[in-house]
Amino acid sequence: MKKKIISVIIFAAMLAGCAKTVSETPEQTNIITESTAAEETDSPANAEDTESVSETISETVTETEASVSSVSEEELRTLMEKNLDCMRYIFSLGTLAYSGDPVQGDSVYKVDDRFSTFAELEEYVRGVYCREEADRLLYNYPYEGEPLYFDVDGALCIDANRAGAKGYYVDWTDFGLTINSADDTMCEFTVTGLMEEPAEEPVYVEYKADARAVCEDGKWVLEKMIY
Repeated sequence: MKKKIISVIIFAAMLAGCAKTVSETPEQTNIITESTAAEETDSPANAEDTESVSETISETVTETEASVSSVSEEELRTLMEKNLDCMRYIFSLGTLAYSGDPVQGDSVYKVDDRFSTFAELEEYVRGVYCREEADRLLYNYPYEGEPLYFDVDGALCIDANRAGAKGYYVDWTDFGLTINSADDTMCEFTVTGLMEEPAEEPVYVEYKADARAVCEDGKWVLEKMIY
């Protein structure tokens, strides 16, 4: 009986020795070393570095978002003023001044006010309206394919037969402006003026026009002419 017990003890000791030998193989030693290195990488000092990088990225994103903003009321007012200029003195209610003898046919005159060339007029108009509306005013107004202004030998000219004043009863003096919605690409707003009702004694009532500005090629312009 004692011999059996001693044999079991010796066998158990041999198993323990084998287990110890296996646990100390080079492969497992490498695994332990790599695990320790990973734990060191996640140490508090490295965690602080990671947090610092995250904060820097967050600040950069915040700064980028701050640099993209919607149009301001001041910018919209400036666009509205230029719109009124285009409507009153260039396209709709009146035209650029011209004089002298016709330079082409019997109705084409050289413009002698503000703009010397068609390119100068075009640059101004494209600073007020989006591409589609500017194209309409420059090349298809008042009629499609029959523009009011065009180039003749490098000079800005007007066809007097296509010019004509229209009745208009809205007073935009000290106009009101309300922004209804805005983001970094589009703004919807309302301008408010006074309209004179036809009567023996003038009566003025509030007049509102809804409008939209869009950001095109990095600048804010009106989608349509505001009347």
